[in-house]
Amino acid sequence: MTYIDIPIDTDPQDILNECYTFLQTVVPGWTPNPGSLDVWLLMSMAFVAAESRDVASAVPSSIFRWFGANLLQLPPQDAQPASGTTTWTMLDNAGYTIPDGTQVGVPASGDVSYVFLTSGDVTVPPGSTTATITIIAQDPGADSTNLGAPGSTVDLIDPLTFVSTITLTGPTAGGVDAEADDDYLSRLVAELQLLAPRPILPADFSVFARNIPGVYRATTIDGYNPSGPSTGNPRMVTVISIDQNGNPVSTPVKAAVAADLTARREVNFVVNTADANVVLIDVTYMPAWVRSRTTRPTSSTHWRTSWERSARCSSYLTTMVVTRWWAIYLLRVGLRSWTLTVLLQRSYPG
Repeated sequence: MTYIDIPIDTDPQDILNECYTFLQTVVPGWTPNPGSLDVWLLMSMAFVAAESRDVASAVPSSIFRWFGANLLQLPPQDAQPASGTTTWTMLDNAGYTIPDGTQVGVPASGDVSYVFLTSGDVTVPPGSTTATITIIAQDPGADSTNLGAPGSTVDLIDPLTFVSTITLTGPTAGGVDAEADDDYLSRLVAELQLLAPRPILPADFSVFARNIPGVYRATTIDGYNPSGPSTGNPRMVTVISIDQNGNPVSTPVKAAVAADLTARREVNFVVNTADANVVLIDVTYMPAWVRSRTTRPTSSTHWRTSWERSARCSSYLTTMVVTRWWAIYLLRVGLRSWTLTVLLQRSYPG
C-alpha cells in the first residue's frame, strides 16, 4: 500500500534558492555574492531549516506508530538479534569461567564477520574441557542470520587464553529487521478495519447515544424493559436521553438513537428507549451558624440564626455552590417528594 507523505521540501539548496528569490523580489537588483556575509547567513539558516523540515516530515509516521503501539496495543515489530549455539573447547580441564558478554566473531563472507556476545556467565567445571554457550548478535537485524554451518569456526575476539577452539553447532537464526513504516501502516490499517464499533457494556450504549445530535446526556439501564415494566431481562437495555435543557429528547431524536444502537448491537440483543421521568421535589435548607454581615462577634460565642425556606426544583440536581459556607448535604431517597437538608456552618475566632 502506498501512502502520501506531507510535501515538505527538505533540500537546503532549494530553501536557499527560495531565500534568493525573495530577496531579489524585495530588493531589486540584488544578486547573491558567495563571499558576502548575507549569503553565508542565508546558507546557515537554510541548513538549519532543512534539518527542522526533515524532523517535521518524519512526524506523521512516528505519530501513527505511537498511536498503534499505545492506544491499540499493536506495537511495531522491532529489530531482533540473531542467536546461535556454540561449543567451546578449553586448553585443559583445570576449570574456567567464560564471562557474560564475551565477544566472538562469526564469519559471513570474505573478510566480513558479525560480532556476537555470550549470554550469561558459563562455568566449565574442573575435569571438563567443553561447554555449550549461546551467543547473541551485538547488532539486531536479519544480516546476522543464517551465518555458518555445523562445525564452522568462530573467532574469539576477547583475549581468553584458556580457550582452544569455538565452533557453531548450526547456523545462526532469529535475526529480524525492524518493521518498515509502510509495512507497519499497512498492518495498522488492517487492524483498524477489524475494530468495528460495537456496544458491549451498558455504559457503551450511553456513549453511542451521546453521539446522536440532540442528545446531551444519556444513561442506560441494564436488563430493564419499559413495556412491563420489568427488570432482569437478559440481553436487553433501555437508553434514556435528555437534551441540553434537561428535558426528554424529541421523538425523532429518540428514534435516531434507537436506530443507531439497533444497527450496532449484537444479534438478538434488544435495545429500548424511554423518556426521562422528571419529578419535582421539595428542598429545605437550614443555615445552622450564620455570621452577621454588619457586626463582628466580640467573644467566642457564635452568632446563631436558624431559618428555613422551601423551594421547588427539578429532580435533576446540579452542583450547588454556597459562597463562604461549608455545606453538608443529606438526601433521603425513596419518597416521591425528596427532602434535601443543607446544614451551613461557619466558625470564627473570638
